[in-house]
Formats: sequence, structure tokens, C-alpha cells
Amino acid sequence: MKITFTTLLLLGLTLSSNAQEKEFLIGKWRFEDFVEKQEMDSVGLMLKEMIFKEETFYFKTNQRYQNVNETGNWRLNENESEIVFTSDDGYEYSNRLLKLSKDTLIIEMGMGKEGIVFSRTPLTEEDDFEEVPIKLQTMSASIEEISQKWYLQKKDVPTSKNQRLSILSTTPMLSYQIKGSYIQLSKNGKYKARFDKNRIKINSMWKFGEGNKSIIVPFVGSWKAIWNIHKISETELILIKGNSQKWYFSTKK
Repeated sequence: MKITFTTLLLLGLTLSSNAQEKEFLIGKWRFEDFVEKQEMDSVGLMLKEMIFKEETFYFKTNQRYQNVNETGNWRLNENESEIVFTSDDGYEYSNRLLKLSKDTLIIEMGMGKEGIVFSRTPLTEEDDFEEVPIKLQTMSASIEEISQKWYLQKKDVPTSKNQRLSILSTTPMLSYQIKGSYIQLSKNGKYKARFDKNRIKINSMWKFGEGNKSIIVPFVGSWKAIWNIHKISETELILIKGNSQKWYFSTKK
């Protein structure tokens, strides 16, 4: 393959553009407006402004992020068109990047995939405070070991203020009843979960993460739940959701 000066120049411009995108993203952003504001009725606009008015994103140089409700890791996808978030409470999701400049960030958010406008805002002293993420102890599992029906015995609730807020805002499972709750992992990739005396029903697919040390379960849109395998035996399974939520399962009810 013959590499010309033009090819090298274009490659250099592409790499420079990608680096600039990441450089522009670094910093703190505060909610400013909606792209399709004119198409919203007054009541809908008022409700959405109530939801988003305190929304911020702080993208750090170490690939960590934080907003009002959560902390985690961020990255851009391969073609730099989406921001991928992996939250510390065990979810991965992505938001499409519509516009990025020195002072303006527009991304798609919410179930309606609406364009949300953010403007750059100064950092405060509190912004750089962050609890050090716990180094997880995980182990790998085979499909034969993990493909069973696992009954939930108990769950450890994290003590982090940010994580607790995030759980309350992203999942209805905080107050469910333990008794009778279970997850079922099948060899064919099917995932079945029942919580809160069968009132919460989840049917999806599952797959192993890297090194068979985690379980990934897709939900709505780009959302995925990530369960890290902490311990597994013939009768016991301990999963860590995110960085600190320990879920204890058994093959016995």
C-alpha cells in the first residue's frame, strides 16, 4: 500500500480533530436550553425545565465524570459521535453528541432523544472532590456455573451520597421485597428477573463481559446493567453492581 503525503496530512487532521473534540469536552457544563423549545407546549416546557434546570456534567481529564446524580467513567465511541457513560452504580448508556464547541455542548437525552443545550460554567471547590473508586475483586465464571436460577438473599446498599441518589433516580428496585426475588440466566443467553413479589418483571438477554468476569444485561435503548462477578460456587453467587452494591444470591429460596 502506497502512503502519500496527502494521506498522512488527512490522517493528521483527523487525529487533531479528535483530540480537539476531547479537549473541548473537558470541563463543567450546565443546562441552558432545549433545541426544539418552540415545538413544546407551555406545560410540557415547564415540566422539562423543572427536570433539567439543575443538570450539570463535569468531564474530567482522567476520564471520570460527575453530574447531579451520579459519578462514573466516560469515553467517546469509535467515531466520536456519542458519549458513553459507565456509572459507578452499574449502568452503561450513551448520549448522541449533536454539537461541541468551546462554549456549547448539545447532546441527546431522555426517552424522547431530545437535544439538550449546555453551556460551559466555572468549576467550584467542591467539584474536584471525589471518593476514590473501590478496586473490585472479581473472578471469572463458566457458562455452566452461572446458568442457573439464583434467588436473592440480601443486598448491601452503598454509603456514597451520589450513588444513593443515583439509585433512587434510575431504578425502582430500592424498596422491593427480597423474598421470592430471583434472576435466571440461561445457556441460550436469555435473562429473566422477578423482584418485589413478581411486581417487577424483566425479560432480556445476557452475555459475559471481558474475561467472563461480569454479566451484561441490555435494557431500553442504549442502557445496559453491568454485574461484576465477585464470587461463585455451586450454591452461592455474589454480584457487584457498579462499584459497591453487593447482591447475594443462592440456588435455594
